[in-house]
Amino acid sequence: MIIRALPSTGKSWCLSHRSDLVDTDGLLMALTSDISGDAHERIRSDPALKEQFTALLDATLGTHHVVTNMDLSDFGHNADVIVGYEPDAYIEHIKTAGRTDLFDGFDEEVLRGWAEHLPASAILLKPSEYLSDALAKLRI
Repeated sequence: MIIRALPSTGKSWCLSHRSDLVDTDGLLMALTSDISGDAHERIRSDPALKEQFTALLDATLGTHHVVTNMDLSDFGHNADVIVGYEPDAYIEHIKTAGRTDLFDGFDEEVLRGWAEHLPASAILLKPSEYLSDALAKLRI
């Protein structure tokens, strides 16, 4: 199962408390030693890296759930579950979670845009909720 979640939803916390989850950041790191936007672009634009990433993703899905903030459709996969917040709730959540790094790296409009572009099928959390709350509700 692929679980796509906005940054700051608590993917890292879930990963440290569950052995059945793998983050695509770990897959990127294994292939490129980097998780920056440049690494994302290299994985998408370099045919050999794209093939390696897809194979690693496929193998991982055979044994684990994958959590990501990436759109994996370029790699032949769509998210089974998408988790996020309404735009105002997302900004409140980021502030509550103390993720000032997101405000340092992106302006508020960009962050709101991420939340605005979630599909209607997305699970929307309250500002005080995290990915672990969504996974518990879904019994994943």
